[in-house]
Amino acid sequence: MYYFLGVINMNEIPRSYLRLFNAASDAIALIDEMNFGAAKEMLKNGQIWAEELYLAEMQGELTGEQELEIYLHAMREEAKAEKELADREADERDDKRPAE
Repeated sequence: MYYFLGVINMNEIPRSYLRLFNAASDAIALIDEMNFGAAKEMLKNGQIWAEELYLAEMQGELTGEQELEIYLHAMREEAKAEKELADREADERDDKRPAE
């Protein structure tokens, strides 16, 4: 996991940046595990969530309810991507099995 260096006031950092930073850190860990598909999805979801947070922040103060809604949306997208990946991997395994 990668962290900020030095002393930083966390209230001064936009939530959108923190989300994207965390997604990049998580993706790096997945790349270290050679899980490139999951790393790509992590980055894509991080971009989506960061953009939504940024737009909400630009429109005014982001409420806890809005942040939760954005988080849940990102998690639904991540779950959908994980299911699609699992389905593709299962199909690939089925294609490699010898015919009986």
